[in-house]
Amino acid sequence: MKATMDEHRNFQKSAPGFPPPRSMLRMRKSKAQSIQRESESVERR
Repeated sequence: MKATMDEHRNFQKSAPGFPPPRSMLRMRKSKAQSIQRESESVERR
């Protein structure tokens, strides 16, 4: 994950004012969904 964060930082430096690549957004969204699922399963127990 740290590598992708470094890549994201480098991307922002090389292209200021541009949104992050769609793959980054998709990864972040899927990660948030998996975290949400984990918390829900913990609450059910």
